[in-house]
This record gives sequence, structure tokens and C-alpha cells, in this order.
Amino acid sequence: MRHDLRLDGPAFRLRPVDLSDAEGIVALRRDPRRSSFIHETDSSVAAQIRWLEAYFEREGDYYWAIERRSDGSTEGFLGIYDVVGNQAEWGRWVLRPGSLAAPESAWLVHEAGFTLLTLESLLTRTLVENRAVVALHGRYGVQTVRTLPAYAVIDGVPQDAVEGRMTRALWTDGGPALLAMAERAAALVTRSAGTRR
Repeated sequence: MRHDLRLDGPAFRLRPVDLSDAEGIVALRRDPRRSSFIHETDSSVAAQIRWLEAYFEREGDYYWAIERRSDGSTEGFLGIYDVVGNQAEWGRWVLRPGSLAAPESAWLVHEAGFTLLTLESLLTRTLVENRAVVALHGRYGVQTVRTLPAYAVIDGVPQDAVEGRMTRALWTDGGPALLAMAERAAALVTRSAGTRR
């Protein structure tokens, strides 16, 4: 079951992943600046292709590439999964180092969840040590639900995670706040794209 949900924002878009993304997913997940915040998995491209082939058959699982609208370059990946009733989790979020897509991609995934999928609640689990992302969630009103001890093992060391929740009701305030952050970043992306021409 391939999912074809797409969504455009000010400077970036979400497009469904395909098998050609496998190498890019692995490269970002293996980047030492990112891998310290990501569950350990088999890091081969062949394993990622097998995972994607299984993903294409799953219901309630949406995985996107985050692309620049100006040139189609891939900035990263994220997903919504474990859809049960009107609640789901979002994650698998990884961006290339130096990307300005964080606020906009977070806004896009919430818009996909609340608008396209008509969910009532989105959970996210972020390693406590990933302070920048934990802080970003706080800036747009994600409620901290609990701390999950030893949620992931990274380089053989158990890591705690923060579980956060954004509800449709909270999104009425959180969405505009996050969109404002996204629009500020989009202005920088647009400016930098103009200087590269």
C-alpha cells in the first residue's frame, strides 16, 4: 500500500519516500552528527530497501522525504506511524546538518496529521540528550507526557526519551507559532537560494 499524501509549505514540501531514497536515508542516519540521537539499526542500503518494501505494505504508516521546493533537493525525512484510531506517533525525523527545515518540517508533519489524516493527537519521543529538538517542541506547545527511561540504546548506552503530545486543540495556538518560525526560516532559505543563482 503506497501512500501518496503530499503537502507543501513555504519553502519545503513533504513527498512520499520511494526506494530511490534508501541511500539518502542511510547516509543521514549514519552521519555521526545525527546518529547519536537515532535508534541503532542495520545501516546497509540493502536493509533499508527491505524496510521500505515492507513499509509500502503497511497501513497507518506515512514516511516522507523533506524537499526544498526551489530545487527538489532532499533535506531529510520524517514520518507518522502507529496510527490507532485518532492518535499516532510522529518521528523518524532526520535532517541534513545545517538544514533550516526543522520548524517547517515539524509544522508540515503536524498539518499532515491534523488536516490530511484528521488525527486528534500526535505523540513524539525524543532523546533527552537531543536538547535542540526538545526545546523546539517546547516553543510551540508540545505537552510533556513523561520521561521514558532507557528508551533507546545508542552506542551500547541506554538513553532516556521525552514523550510529548500535541493535540488538535493545542495546535490552534501551537500551529501558528510554529508556522511563524517556519516562515522566518523560509525567508532565509529563499534568500540563500537567490544568492546561489
